[in-house]
Amino acid sequence: MNRSTTRTTHRPVLRTALGGVVLAGSVLLASCGSDIPGELADIRWQVGRVEDAALVDSGTAVASSLSQTDQARTWIALGGSTITGAAGCMALSGDVEWLDNDRVRFPGLTARDISGDPGGTDCLPNDSSLADRLVTLLGESDGDDGENGDGSDGGAPVLRWSTPAEDELRLTRTDDDPSNWQTGRFVEFLATP
Repeated sequence: MNRSTTRTTHRPVLRTALGGVVLAGSVLLASCGSDIPGELADIRWQVGRVEDAALVDSGTAVASSLSQTDQARTWIALGGSTITGAAGCMALSGDVEWLDNDRVRFPGLTARDISGDPGGTDCLPNDSSLADRLVTLLGESDGDDGENGDGSDGGAPVLRWSTPAEDELRLTRTDDDPSNWQTGRFVEFLATP
């Protein structure tokens, strides 16, 4: 009877210790920034609006409007460490760095023409220019000194991500400093099934 009492006593202690190890491991992984936020995972985000005009020209309809065809052919998917997507025949790819306070970076974001690849999509006139706009807005720093003005190490701008609605995503540049009448640069996305 003494032997069964010992086993019963050690099992809760062992479960508690293992639970602590699992919890500590989860906290460490989350603090490394390698985990994608749950509301962004496993979703294909279709581009809805691109606001990339210089601050003095911000808010203009021409700078942000996309045709329905461009919207339907332009998307991204976010992973724990990579971003993939397309602007028609231009494949988008790069790394993802998940940061604290709903911030993210896409170092190495590039666009590549896949129209000649097996299974590639035919190009339409706006594909290349739209891909260039997205790479410039989401993946290229404006700083001449390699700094983004927010303490990051340069190479890619820090973006703040937000979900204004359940099926919406907005990525906003944090290195802009717009006045109250100006609009900072951002991209808005809609979730697609």
